[in-house]
Amino acid sequence: MAHRIDLQAAETDDRPADALLIRPDADIAWAATIDEPTDTAARTLREALSCWFGAPARSDGAGVVVAPAASPIVGRCF
Repeated sequence: MAHRIDLQAAETDDRPADALLIRPDADIAWAATIDEPTDTAARTLREALSCWFGAPARSDGAGVVVAPAASPIVGRCF
């Protein structure tokens, strides 16, 4: 999904979370709590990314990109 999102790094003395997914309208779509285990954070981030941006396209092995069917939950994320 890297082609659909921008990655930014920042530091602060009073961090609100270890990682944030911020929507274009500046609302927070997902947050990893401070010291959240990586396996939990990665799973919930994948869920949030799929919800907001849809499933990632895949290659069929022959170099052809196969776009997934539209998800019924895209656009109904919190």
